[in-house]
Amino acid sequence: MGSDIDGTYANSGELMDALAKSASVKACMARQIFRSTAARSDASVQDAEDAFVETWKQLPTNEQGRLQDVLVAFIKTPTFVQRRTP
Repeated sequence: MGSDIDGTYANSGELMDALAKSASVKACMARQIFRSTAARSDASVQDAEDAFVETWKQLPTNEQGRLQDVLVAFIKTPTFVQRRTP
């Protein structure tokens, strides 16, 4: 199973460019932002995590890789807005 960053690179600059343009790296970033911001990644939040990644996919392409835009998308989710009492 390949990814959009498979291959060889002449130098670290080429690798950096490939990573910056990679859709899979950006999706991974969105998922990790959810996990770190929600402070959870267990089965109890899997549906919310998947829903956030779907919400993230709806962002304009130029916003998907910008940390500020991804964080704003997260704070608009029910996971952030609605808190359960312990």
